[in-house]
Amino acid sequence: MRIRTFVGLLAVLAAGTVSVSYRTGDAPVAAANQAAAESLDGTWQIVSLIEDGHLIPPSSVREHFAKDGRLSVTGNTLTLTRPGSDATREIAFVTDAAKSPKTIDIAGAEKIGPRGIYLRDGDTLMIAVGGPSTMDRPTDFSSPVGSNRFVMTLHRTPAEAPALPPPPPQPKPAPDADAVLTAQLVGTWGYQDDDKVSYTTLNPDGTFSSTITWKKGFRRVFHSDVRNSGTWKAENNALVSKVTASTDKATIGQIFTLRVVSIDSREVVFADPAGKLQREWKVR
Repeated sequence: MRIRTFVGLLAVLAAGTVSVSYRTGDAPVAAANQAAAESLDGTWQIVSLIEDGHLIPPSSVREHFAKDGRLSVTGNTLTLTRPGSDATREIAFVTDAAKSPKTIDIAGAEKIGPRGIYLRDGDTLMIAVGGPSTMDRPTDFSSPVGSNRFVMTLHRTPAEAPALPPPPPQPKPAPDADAVLTAQLVGTWGYQDDDKVSYTTLNPDGTFSSTITWKKGFRRVFHSDVRNSGTWKAENNALVSKVTASTDKATIGQIFTLRVVSIDSREVVFADPAGKLQREWKVR
């Protein structure tokens, strides 16, 4: 700003055609007004972002570039909040409003950062920045495919009002006992006694499959392993299953109810309608 004002003044004086006069105090006021007109201070909302010829959706801007899609500028420092966290990053930059188009140079962490141009019209700001691997400065506000250049359009937002205190937390609803038991029962459970070994897999979608292998005697020799499938649910602290398909036709359509006496991540204890306990271990 000062460079432009000073050069312009020299040109006028050299031409010898204009006399300059002002009242005491006019120059500082004019300088302050000009500084305000050139200032980029404020909070800027990213309206659009084009990178290497591709328009980045607003959702991607908020998720991958800047939290809430906003940048904050104070003096020669740009601040943004990284998405997914409250961590902020400050980036230094330098502008030269005397050049046409106006230029902006962004500081790098270890070397000179990318160069760009900008145009501000009231509360609208457009910035074009060259790729990090080139020192070429853009000459226009385009982003052709393969240029590795990005162009941002931003809108300055009004100063935010002080945040209102959050509402008091609502009491959490009591957990659904059947839903809790369902989550605990999902998996594969094993059981064995003197006659058989049984494995039952309870799937999250409400289906099940089971196998019964006979261990000894007549059944081991003359009976095939039994394979069942069907539906299941947790209801009133009990496992309720219905067999819809089986190698043992006699069990098709039957409904079995086992009351859950206790359950943890390693085992479950069931009680059948007669009160007989059955302890099963968690396979996976």
